Amino acid sequence: MTKATKLELTAAEVAREAAWEAAWEAAWEAVDAANAAWEAAWEVVDAANAAYEAAWEAAEAANAAWEAAWEVVDAAEAAETAEAAEAARKVAREAAKAAKAAWEAARKVAKAAWEAAKVAREHSELE
Repeated sequence: MTKATKLELTAAEVAREAAWEAAWEAAWEAVDAANAAWEAAWEVVDAANAAYEAAWEAAEAANAAWEAAWEVVDAAEAAETAEAAEAARKVAREAAKAAKAAWEAARKVAKAAWEAAKVAREHSELE
């Protein structure tokens, strides 16, 4: 092998080694870029997950507020029912008082009629 051929082989080996190193570097840069893209994608997924969880918590809070509002409505209806029941009780009490007064009056009329019948009977027996 001549000296020129040896130099050509050495230059070819140097060129091949340089090409191999460049290809190796390019491959690792591509791997690093793919890793970075993968990590960025997971950050997007994590952010979307966090947004979903926050929205879910907001929905649960809204649901709790809605239930609390219905409890207030139910309490107000119960209070109105209690007020109506109290008013009905008062009306019923007044009606009972009126009925008692009517009974007392009817009893007095009956007693007076009894006394009148008694006097009439005694008077008819005397004649």
